[in-house]
Amino acid sequence: MPMSILRSGEREALKGTVHGMALGLAAFIGTYNVSAWLQRRERHLAVNTIVYAALVLFELRHVRHHWASAANARATALLLAAAASATRDADDAMEKKAA
Repeated sequence: MPMSILRSGEREALKGTVHGMALGLAAFIGTYNVSAWLQRRERHLAVNTIVYAALVLFELRHVRHHWASAANARATALLLAAAASATRDADDAMEKKAA
């Protein structure tokens, strides 16, 4: 069953929000791991810190991408609406001139 949200360019703001939530969670968990590593200096906490720092960067990139795509889609929609309006006005003027 195909889902429209899985297509590129569809529901970009929603996708950005979901990745933003993942970003927040990764930052929260990463902060915990940094704090725990600074206190206990255990190797797995250092590894977790690196993994979550990479995940934060990964999710940040996705959030930026989806929000930029959503902004581009809104700008394109506004441009197309303006072009349609201008075309409609030109057609109306031509009809009045022909009549």
